Amino acid sequence: MTRLLGKAISGGLHKGIARVIDSTQLVVDHQTISSSDVDSEWQRFLSAIEHIIKDTKGLLDDLSLAVSDQEILNSHIMIMEDPEFHKAIENSLSKDLVCLESALNKHFSYMVEYFKSMEDEYFRQRADDYADINERLLTHLTGKSNSDLSNITASEIPVLNEVIPSQIISLFNNKVSCICTEHGSETSHSSILARSMGITLVTELKNIKSKIATGDLLLVDGNEGVVIVEPDADTLKVYEIELQEEALEQAKLKEIINLETQTLDGTKISLSVNMELPEELDRIEALNSDGIGLFRTEFLYLETDMLPTEQAQFEVYKKVLERMKDKPVIIRTMDLGGDKFASDETWDEDNPYLGCRGIRLSLLKPEMFKTQIRALLRAGLYGKLWVMFPMINDIEDYNSAMSIVKECVTELESDNIEFSNSNKFGTMIEVPSAALTSSELAEVCDFFSIGSNDLTQYTVAVDRNNSTIANLYKPNHPAVLKLMKMTLNSAKEWGIPVGLCGEMASNPEYIETLLKLGFRSLSTGPAKFAKIKETIRNINL
Repeated sequence: MTRLLGKAISGGLHKGIARVIDSTQLVVDHQTISSSDVDSEWQRFLSAIEHIIKDTKGLLDDLSLAVSDQEILNSHIMIMEDPEFHKAIENSLSKDLVCLESALNKHFSYMVEYFKSMEDEYFRQRADDYADINERLLTHLTGKSNSDLSNITASEIPVLNEVIPSQIISLFNNKVSCICTEHGSETSHSSILARSMGITLVTELKNIKSKIATGDLLLVDGNEGVVIVEPDADTLKVYEIELQEEALEQAKLKEIINLETQTLDGTKISLSVNMELPEELDRIEALNSDGIGLFRTEFLYLETDMLPTEQAQFEVYKKVLERMKDKPVIIRTMDLGGDKFASDETWDEDNPYLGCRGIRLSLLKPEMFKTQIRALLRAGLYGKLWVMFPMINDIEDYNSAMSIVKECVTELESDNIEFSNSNKFGTMIEVPSAALTSSELAEVCDFFSIGSNDLTQYTVAVDRNNSTIANLYKPNHPAVLKLMKMTLNSAKEWGIPVGLCGEMASNPEYIETLLKLGFRSLSTGPAKFAKIKETIRNINL
């Protein structure tokens, strides 16, 4: 019996037979072509794009997908219809005189590496979508595939290096209910699809193919990220009991979702949800949350070669606000920089996490910032919009940001474009200097939201992504709690709301500390929402 520990992405307990899927790199023939072949290669490209788009639309029609899942597939269609993508392929064919397969592989290899090179896991996983489209196009053109999932059965548990969105759909069609992979992330489109389709997914199982063979009996705990290979009789017996308990727990959590979020002594707590992508809206609506406590907007800048237009951003913000109706939606302005950059705009910094990121980059690039602010102001007509600025150091930073907001208001009025004047503007408290000057900030802000992740790493001087010193990264460090309490006191002094949207709010271990510190508003990840609500309901203040 072997016990493997990975990362839990989509919960559930499963027993099944392992099916190791060997993935091989598709070999692309890098042939050159003559100028007389360009037109025919271009027609092959258009035909292949038409075929894959038609196939994708067929999946949309055939599967009973949630709106969020449909949008993942629609995003693939948008990538394939992108004029910049078509232009890049046309240039490779006509100028480099290479065959279509080579042109496609060059383009998508660049896009995949661009996203994979980012340190932020969420954006790194965007590479999956480009890899998926590349594989589908090359499979169509060459008739070859790098993996075969077509004959897998419902009783089998596929074991792969990584899984891409189209494979998730293929496995769903074959009624597969559990997947194990070596690489992956909870923010990837594959993970979103797996959660939505009820497929248990455990990833980050290191050297998985050297430890699992086809035919092995597997016990998979998608709640803890544990995979047991060839369990003994006693382990199997315990597992059966856990399976029954899991069914009871899930039924209990479903009931909790519709109950009041309040402590045993009747103290009401506002519990919102953090959102990574608009595709998560269906899931968020089903949670019956008090709103969206953090909507990250960086994906708009990182999923295309071009900066997002005002209209494109407006449509996204409008959609989210409309769906949330009268519930507040806190949209954070672009938190680029550090390890996340828009388009091809990058530069070297000795320490990017202490460099030009968040509001610093926005103020350095006012036109890019104004495009986002104009879109937000227009979208504010469709819901309860709260705009939040990241990486604010002090009142000077906040006033600089608001001066650009005022410029955008003047421009919209001059252009006779409708916008909302009832939006709230606030700041994240994630830099110690902001917490220490929170009284001055509270005088001018409409609200605060504490980002515990960065506040912790900047206070204790520990890179939260550095596993070597992970034991020193303590969100409940006395210095961090003192800064939080100072911020809470400042917010109370000036009568503005303050919440917490960092990972502390998704960890049941910290909830009682946060509530007793004075927090009455928390925002958690969707996967932990029900558990956090249950934790709150069992605390007596």
